[in-house]
Amino acid sequence: MKKILLAAVTVTFLAACGSKGGGDSALLVDKCVEDGEADKETCVCMVGAMEDNLDKKTFGKLVQAAKDGNDTDAVMEELMGDMSDPEAMEKMMKLGMAVMKCDPSIMEGMQ
Repeated sequence: MKKILLAAVTVTFLAACGSKGGGDSALLVDKCVEDGEADKETCVCMVGAMEDNLDKKTFGKLVQAAKDGNDTDAVMEELMGDMSDPEAMEKMMKLGMAVMKCDPSIMEGMQ
């Protein structure tokens, strides 16, 4: 379950650029499209889902990782933290569900 959430959240992160967050979101969306993770519309949707479901500090960490060219998977693993924490798990589940609404095919191949 943790790997599925990580993959969904990472794809969402990479798609983030052009949503309501302006330049930071646009950076994430551009990265998503550039990496071939999804089309621009889907990337915008996923980034919007991240902005809506992550606190500003967490979203900022993802943006900074993209700006610095760091591994976003490592950042997402850190952000997911201890999945035995019910509150953290609930937040990640909400985010994963929001991302899947943008592109239900994200779950294909992860089973």
